[in-house]
Amino acid sequence: MWLLLLSLILLQAPAPATPSHAVFESVISMKGGKEIGTIILLSFPSPAPGSAVTGWIQKHDFFPIDSGQVTETGFTFQAAGNTYQLNPRTRRLVYNGIDGSGDKLAKPLDAITGDRKSTRLNSSH
Repeated sequence: MWLLLLSLILLQAPAPATPSHAVFESVISMKGGKEIGTIILLSFPSPAPGSAVTGWIQKHDFFPIDSGQVTETGFTFQAAGNTYQLNPRTRRLVYNGIDGSGDKLAKPLDAITGDRKSTRLNSSH
């Protein structure tokens, strides 16, 4: 399901009034030391520092970003009782809150290119 949501976001053609999008994958450690994969979907009207950031973070389920902003080094946001600082240049995700804390690698995901027909799964198989 998260792949479908990710594909829909990445396939949107940018327009002047359309917000910018960024997608990252990472691993986060939950309390008790269990590591899980995560996908972070960010939407922001401008890359200028101080611009609002909305989106979702996936930790088993998707959780909305409660508040966030573009910073000089990337993004900072709060979601599901945790605070996240994501730096795309250093590829680091620093977080702390009710689920624990950590400093992990965050890999940006590239947009899928091509026409819509070639990027869809063939439903006849």
